[in-house]
Amino acid sequence: MEKSFDIFLWGKRIALVAISIAIGFLLTYGIIYLELRFPSIIPIADWMELTPLTAQGKQFTLNTTFEDYGFRYTLLTTLAFACAIGIWLDKIMATKILPS
Repeated sequence: MEKSFDIFLWGKRIALVAISIAIGFLLTYGIIYLELRFPSIIPIADWMELTPLTAQGKQFTLNTTFEDYGFRYTLLTTLAFACAIGIWLDKIMATKILPS
């Protein structure tokens, strides 16, 4: 018995991948941007249970930029977020990528 090729279903799957990667990159960019511009919003030192870095009594976080973070880590973080979002979107968009 031969399965038929459903172009509409494959179109939804391609859209799911594109949306997931886009949202994953936006989340990665947002976290790095917020941590750099507004260090009090994302207290990374508290997450990692480190003592906060201080300079002249002013607390600041790691001040990571995309150049410091690197292409490899940006890609891996984006893909991790994209996988999580893709699982969620699979249910919403009914693309049937994951088994029931």
